Amino acid sequence: MNELYAHFKRFVTLCTDFCAPFFGIDGNLIKPGPKPKFSDLHVVALALAAESLGYDSERNLFTTIRQCLEASIVQFISRRCFNRRRKLLYPVMLKLRKNAADFLSRDTTHFCIDSMPIAVCRMARSSRCKMMDKDKTLCPDYGYCASQKTYYFGYKLPVYVI
Repeated sequence: MNELYAHFKRFVTLCTDFCAPFFGIDGNLIKPGPKPKFSDLHVVALALAAESLGYDSERNLFTTIRQCLEASIVQFISRRCFNRRRKLLYPVMLKLRKNAADFLSRDTTHFCIDSMPIAVCRMARSSRCKMMDKDKTLCPDYGYCASQKTYYFGYKLPVYVI
C-alpha cells in the first residue's frame, strides 16, 4: 500500500472527528449547487496528507496520485479543481489545525517551539574541556545543528512558550 494513501485514510478519519461542525453528512460544506463527487473533507485530508509527507510540488503529488492512487480512489479530482477548492477550504484547514492542537495540548502548559546550539568551545579543543567535569549529567556534549549544517560542542538551548 502506498504511504500517501495510508496517510490520506488517516487524515480522513481525523478530519471526520475534528471537522464535524464544518461539514455536512456527505462531507461537503453546506453551500448551494451540485454536490461534488470528491468531497471537501477529502480535499482537506489529501492536502494535509501531502503536506505531512513533504510534497512541496503539486506536480510530484499528482504524479504519485496518478501512478498509485487513481485505482484506489474512484471519483478523483483534477489538479485545477483541487487547487481551487483547497484555497477555498483554507479557513477550515486552519480551524482543523487549531482543534487538533488544542486536543493534543489540553494537559500541558509549556511548549517547546525551537532550540538553538550554544557552543562552549571549538571542536578542536573539546577533548581538553573540563567544564562541569564533576557531574557528567551537566557536562557539554557533541551535537549537530541542521539549520547551520555544523557540528558543535556545547549545549542545546530549548525555547519554551508558557
